Amino acid sequence: MFGVGSTDGHEVMFLLECDAPGVLLKRCPVFSGMEGTGTYSVRLTNVFVGDDCIIADPMRPFIARIRGAFVVLQCGMGLGVIQGAIDCCWEVDDQLGHVNEFLHDRPDELQAELDELTMRVNRLAAEPCNGSKDHLIDTLDASAHCSELALKASQPALLHQGARGYLMSAAPQRLIREAHFVAIVTPALKHLRKEIARLSQPVCPA
Repeated sequence: MFGVGSTDGHEVMFLLECDAPGVLLKRCPVFSGMEGTGTYSVRLTNVFVGDDCIIADPMRPFIARIRGAFVVLQCGMGLGVIQGAIDCCWEVDDQLGHVNEFLHDRPDELQAELDELTMRVNRLAAEPCNGSKDHLIDTLDASAHCSELALKASQPALLHQGARGYLMSAAPQRLIREAHFVAIVTPALKHLRKEIARLSQPVCPA
């Protein structure tokens, strides 16, 4: 799905066959995590787009309508990383619980925060195309919370597992890299916070 603009500012969104004439895909440099996302750069040269491929014309109103749905959809990735990190903590509790109890960010505390966040995301997902500004701000904030909690939970996963979690093949190593991916993937945590600040500014009367 792509959007393209013309020199006169007219923008459309359309479906693209990646093996169509004039379409060139180039694999991005290797990521340290989440390589399964299959991220490519795409170059189009004289590509014909038929009417049956047009999703939205003009594009901007459609983007505004689906923006919240797109953001809340990405929350699932963060929620999964967080749960995986918590599970890594519990995995060693029988053997290392007597020392892990002295660590901050214990798995029961992280799980409580995750459960509350999951319920919040589910409420937002029930109205994916709610066009209100308040709903969008809440959605952006929930996505930011997913990023922050993924970062917060991935480090305890390593600390709770200790040396075994420091092995390159250990799950906490992967989860730490995945948590950083969650925090930098579009929209990145910094962009979420910037947009929340912009939307939260009072509207001055003309």
